[in-house]
Amino acid sequence: MTRLTTYDKTLSLLLLIMVALTMPGCTADDYDENRRTVTVELHPYVTQYCDPMSATTRGTWEPPTGYQPYSALLGIFPEQQDLTNAPIGVYFTRDGKEAKLGAFSYYGAKWHLTLELNEADTYYIYGYIPARNITPAITPNDSYSNGATLTLNNLSTISNTDVCVIVGAKDGTSDDTVEGLAEGQFAYEAKVGEGPEYANHVFLLFDHIYAGLRFSFKVNSSYAELRTIKLKKLELGYKGETVDDVVNFATHKKYSTATVTLAKNGEGATPIQSVSIVQDDTSEDTEAVTLFEANGETAPITLDKTTATAFFGGFLPSSGSREFVLKSTYDVYDRNGNLIRKDCKATNTFNLATIFGSTLFARGTLLTLNLTVNPTYIYILSDPDLDNPTVTMD
Repeated sequence: MTRLTTYDKTLSLLLLIMVALTMPGCTADDYDENRRTVTVELHPYVTQYCDPMSATTRGTWEPPTGYQPYSALLGIFPEQQDLTNAPIGVYFTRDGKEAKLGAFSYYGAKWHLTLELNEADTYYIYGYIPARNITPAITPNDSYSNGATLTLNNLSTISNTDVCVIVGAKDGTSDDTVEGLAEGQFAYEAKVGEGPEYANHVFLLFDHIYAGLRFSFKVNSSYAELRTIKLKKLELGYKGETVDDVVNFATHKKYSTATVTLAKNGEGATPIQSVSIVQDDTSEDTEAVTLFEANGETAPITLDKTTATAFFGGFLPSSGSREFVLKSTYDVYDRNGNLIRKDCKATNTFNLATIFGSTLFARGTLLTLNLTVNPTYIYILSDPDLDNPTVTMD
C-alpha cells in the first residue's frame, strides 16, 4: 500500500510574497423489466498523510490501516474544501456488460447517486475523484471481476485538487460500518427492495495519483502587531526563464494522461500494478494554477501569527522540473483596519530538489513548506501609526 509520507521544510519569506447516473448507450441486452431505481449512499476513505511524529486518532469504527475519511483529508485545507465541487466518478461494471459511469454528488453532508439496478446484481466498482474536467475510460483486465485499467485524460500537470483512484470497494450498512473492507477488492452487492434493510451503502478506498505541496502561511508575530495581511489570490506554476515568468519550459504541457492498472487480490494489498503518466503534447504549455481566489462568495483570508493557513497544490510526479513559482496577491491593513496597500502582488521561486535534497517525489508524497511573512522593514506608515511609541520618525 502506498502511504502518504509528509516532509516538512520551513521558508522565511519577505512581505514581498504573498447526479443522476449517466446511462450512455444502453442496448437491448442491458434491458431488464425487473430493473429498479435506488439511491446509493457513498462513504469514501483515502490514504492518510503519514506523520511519524504524532499518533493517529480514530473513531469507533476504524477504516483499514492508513486510511481516513475523505472529508478529514480535505479538512487539512479548509480554505479549498468544497465537497460540492468534488463529485466522485464511479464505473459500475459487470463481466460481459458495458461499464456504466455515474457521479456521486455531495449534498446533505453525504455523497449520493440515483441509479437503476437489477435485483441481486454484483457490480465491480472502479473510479476516481474529482469527477470534473477529467475525461475517463475503462477496460477490463480479462474480466472486471479480476481488475481493470483506468485511463484519466486531461489531468492538469499542476492542480489545486488531489486526484485519487478507487483501490477498494464493499457494500456496508447505514451506521457507517462495513465488514471486510480492504484494498484489492471491488465487488459490491446491490440490494433492491423496500425498507431500511435494503438501503444501499458503498464504502470506497482511494489512493493518490499526484504528489502534493502544502503551503502553510503565518505572519511574523511582531509584524502582526502593526499590520494585517489579507490574502486574495494564490497561484502555483513551474518556473520559466525569468522569475516572473510562470509559463513552463516547453517540456511541461498543461495536460497529461494517467493510465492506472488495477488487479483484484485477496491479500488486502494495493491493487495498483502500475501508474503510467504521459504528457499530452497536443496541449499548450502549462500555466499557473489558482490555488485560492477571493471573489463575491469567498472572502479574503486574514493570515494569522499563531494559527497557520494551509493550501494544497498537486503536481504529477513525472512532470520533470522541480522549480516552482508561487504568486500571491494581498491587501495590507494597519492595526486600526485602514487599507494602506491594495492588490499587492509578489512572486517567489523555490526548488524542491534544493530544499528537500532529492529529485524523486513519488505519488502520495506531501511536501510541507512553512511560510512566514517576515518583512525587513515597514516602508509605509498610516496616520494611526504616528502615535505608536515603538516607531521613531527621524
